[in-house]
Amino acid sequence: MEEEITQLQLFGDDDFTLPTNAGASVASEAPDDDTIAFLADIRRISLPMLSVRSFVYTPLSRVEEIPPTLLTEHQMIFVTEGTVECLISGTAYSAGAGDCLYAAPGALFCRPEGKAPAAYMTIGFWDDTPRRDTRIADTIFSYPHKMTYIDDADVSYTVDYLKRVCLSGSPDQRKKCLAALQMLLIQMEDFVVRYSDNDYVRAMKRYILEHYREGVQLEDLADQVGLHPVYCAKVFKKCEGITVGAFINQLRISRAAAQLESAIETSDVAGDLGLSEFYFSRWFRRMTGVTPTEYRDSLRSAYIKH
Repeated sequence: MEEEITQLQLFGDDDFTLPTNAGASVASEAPDDDTIAFLADIRRISLPMLSVRSFVYTPLSRVEEIPPTLLTEHQMIFVTEGTVECLISGTAYSAGAGDCLYAAPGALFCRPEGKAPAAYMTIGFWDDTPRRDTRIADTIFSYPHKMTYIDDADVSYTVDYLKRVCLSGSPDQRKKCLAALQMLLIQMEDFVVRYSDNDYVRAMKRYILEHYREGVQLEDLADQVGLHPVYCAKVFKKCEGITVGAFINQLRISRAAAQLESAIETSDVAGDLGLSEFYFSRWFRRMTGVTPTEYRDSLRSAYIKH
């Protein structure tokens, strides 16, 4: 009897950079009008430059536990069968077949042992796209922590293609997977824009960004957008995948993490969030599992190693 394969790691550890074609040579022959228009459209697309750390496919098997870990890379988990549960920055997520979980560098990630078998792909990568502010928490991606892509033909096809290439064992599988990953990230960005395009949710998020220091209540959002509070909560969770309260906590965590990384005093960070220093420290530890000081030290250490 053949030994069951529990995990296939296509590549890892050694970073592999996938560059853009920005330096490609231009043909000497003068292009026609259609070609000029096409090239103009291509130049408007901002392609990410990637260094892929790992690409792991786990066939249907028991989900292994991952203890609380401070991520130093982007991580995406595409579930193809079963259910995968995890904790990202203090919020619990459950992803089924056709769902994707995403966590950015600086997020505290934890995954309990699965209760039932699941099949999923885990991709870890760095974004090396040049930009002015190079802090570890910055990202050109704007994905929510959980996305349901099963009804999107483009994303579903690329995820399935990645799985097939990963299992093929072909000599050029590494190159194909890296190219497909770049395409997948572009498709996911487009998917998020199309499926999160809700005027009510945009208005609620705008109000939260402006007033989160004051303690935003669901009734405040309902008054702003002219909806019943119950319906307001439902439409927000449907579009964002989390509750209003969880979104506010994530916003505060992100804001606090960015300031702690910049060596701003804990008391000043607490004041910016509208909290006392004592309550801020307790709240931050409850949300992330570490104190503000421990979070800042771990983040700096991870950034220096990279």
